[in-house]
Amino acid sequence: MQFARYEAVKEGLNVTICPAASNTATTCNATSTWSGGWIVLSNALSGTTGTANVLRRQLPFSSFHSTDTLSSPAATQSVVFNREGFASGLGSVIAFTLHDSASTVSYTRCLMLGVSGVMQTGLASATFSPARQILGTTCT
Repeated sequence: MQFARYEAVKEGLNVTICPAASNTATTCNATSTWSGGWIVLSNALSGTTGTANVLRRQLPFSSFHSTDTLSSPAATQSVVFNREGFASGLGSVIAFTLHDSASTVSYTRCLMLGVSGVMQTGLASATFSPARQILGTTCT
């Protein structure tokens, strides 16, 4: 996420981060499950093909023998950072949630992303009372 935001500001162009359709995909997969890997795309056209440039690729968790899952709210299938570093198209703070295969609460981690592009990480844990608030959103 930080890389995508940095590139948008550095290049002065929109940069998109989204779930990848495959290990070699250059297009986004319309899903809110990011465990299959993701790509960072620059919206600058490459040559005359009209396709976006892949700036970075994250392989699926299964490539690392992991059964963890990373998901976002159903309405968030990609994030676009504009040239000012703002996350455009978000209505409010969204939470990306990382769970282990058993969804153990003490292992759950969240990445909160605000419209301003501000990011914060946190954990969901029974030791927090009340549940930890990050950017006004609860990590669950």
